[in-house]
Amino acid sequence: MLAVKFFRTISGPEAQEEMGLLTFDGRTLQAHPNANNPKNEVALDNILRDNIYPFGRASLIDPKKDPEAWIKNLWRQYNGSAVTASKPIES
Repeated sequence: MLAVKFFRTISGPEAQEEMGLLTFDGRTLQAHPNANNPKNEVALDNILRDNIYPFGRASLIDPKKDPEAWIKNLWRQYNGSAVTASKPIES
């Protein structure tokens, strides 16, 4: 299983809260939001529907068509100041 952790910046790069995980078990993508903030569920559900265009790729990666490539490249797309993704973790 591959898992990617998401963090939201609160008030500067040092102050981040964990939003939750997105996982891929070889067949399906799932969101596992951190329960302490109801906005996390909405944010992760929106990310699950987002096509990504990672650096170095010529085309978009659709999570429905290629979920493994999608989850492996999330950290390249979500590395901004508001939301940050970890590199995929094998679990």
